[in-house]
Amino acid sequence: MAKKNRQYGSSNVLVRVYEKSLLSPEYFERLVTAKDTEDVNQILSETIYDEYIEEMVNGNIEEVLTDALKDAYEQIFKVSPNSRINEYVSLRYTYHNIKINFKEELMDQDLSHLYLPISPISSRAIDYAISSGESQRLPKLYLDSINEARSAYEEYRDLYWIDVILDRRYLTHLRALADEIGDEALIAYTKRTIDYQNIITLVRAMNQDRTRNFLNAVLSSSGSIPKEEIINLAQQDFEAVARYYDRTHLSKMIRELDISEDELSALQLEALIDREKMFHIHEGKLIAIGPLPIIAYIHAKEVEIMNLRIIYYAKRLDMSIDEIRERMRVNYVT
Repeated sequence: MAKKNRQYGSSNVLVRVYEKSLLSPEYFERLVTAKDTEDVNQILSETIYDEYIEEMVNGNIEEVLTDALKDAYEQIFKVSPNSRINEYVSLRYTYHNIKINFKEELMDQDLSHLYLPISPISSRAIDYAISSGESQRLPKLYLDSINEARSAYEEYRDLYWIDVILDRRYLTHLRALADEIGDEALIAYTKRTIDYQNIITLVRAMNQDRTRNFLNAVLSSSGSIPKEEIINLAQQDFEAVARYYDRTHLSKMIRELDISEDELSALQLEALIDREKMFHIHEGKLIAIGPLPIIAYIHAKEVEIMNLRIIYYAKRLDMSIDEIRERMRVNYVT
């Protein structure tokens, strides 16, 4: 394990350098209080985003920010010593593209504008696997995900099930990559990520009176909390859910929720989970060896780009400063 972790030494030194370009709380305060998008552009021209300003003024802000995020990923892809880490950090984009490819085929529509160019996995390989059900280029886990999603669609004839199956398969795949990479801190982080997603899914399903069969299809068994026990919770009330999770590593977060027998807000839960994720990401940032500094930097960049999107959107709608702050997510730079 120590030898595996040492391979990240030089990449983590570079990651520390990249972190210095992340926007500080002071810059975000200036952006939030800026008069309009023109002022936002002026402020960003003082930062690493200067190279994108001309495009931001003349083009589609969404596309430009996606390009900035893509550049950050490509930067990491170049310095990472392990291709599996590249696959791990970008896996949700790969699965997003698989979903879009499926829908293009099944709806017979051009959805190319919805693809996200942040994945080391060939789009041609994905396209061939979806159209043929086989592949010599994709690892087996991708093909298993694709074939299970197609089977679900053929059974229910509903595109919704493409999303349901691929969302669960994404978590299965993420855990498999973490296990293959073999870093204990990354495995623990991944299990925790899956536990977060499972509790959100459980609460949403209970609020929507979903069936046990539905929960079995959507919940992941790759976290640290047994899937069968989570499914059984759905037959009880929210106070029982809280008592169960209070005995797990999610106890601190659970105790902050406003809960009654028949009410638990998924939005409040998601906000607390975002905060908990950032806390653990900050811990990863402080680790000197292993892949977690890479994960932490990418997560921070994602949050930064998300906050910039919120600011641009809010300035166009002339939202108040308080409204903007309510929508923004906390980053570990703060």
